[in-house]
Amino acid sequence: MMGPMIGIVIATHCGIASALTHAAQVVLGPLEGLVPVDLAPESSRDQAWAGMQQALQQADQGQGVLVLVDMLGGTPSNLALALLAEGQVEVITGVNLPMVLRAAQHRGQSDLATLSQDVLAYGRRNVTSATSWLKPESPSGG
Repeated sequence: MMGPMIGIVIATHCGIASALTHAAQVVLGPLEGLVPVDLAPESSRDQAWAGMQQALQQADQGQGVLVLVDMLGGTPSNLALALLAEGQVEVITGVNLPMVLRAAQHRGQSDLATLSQDVLAYGRRNVTSATSWLKPESPSGG
């Protein structure tokens, strides 16, 4: 068993957080301290806030918590930003599966601020155009 690691909360609209958590566990195996928060459209703000606080407490192992949300300006993002007042929390928007995998794999190797910057950069690198990668090279001579 590893020592305390940075916790991870994924907070999104509908079932995206649970789906990302499940996919990460299919790839990496069981992941302690990775907590999904699926905010249902019918949830009240109080219910959503309580769910976020509970997830934060569940994920926190004493090293801080990285909160990954789907989009800036949405309810998950707004609630996550309010969590910043709770202490050791970093919030990143635009969560994707490569970001979740990177965070899960590297959360025991650095402090929260460093992990946050690494995950952000990694997520950006993994948003790309497949077409640009698959274009055939120009035919040579002939």
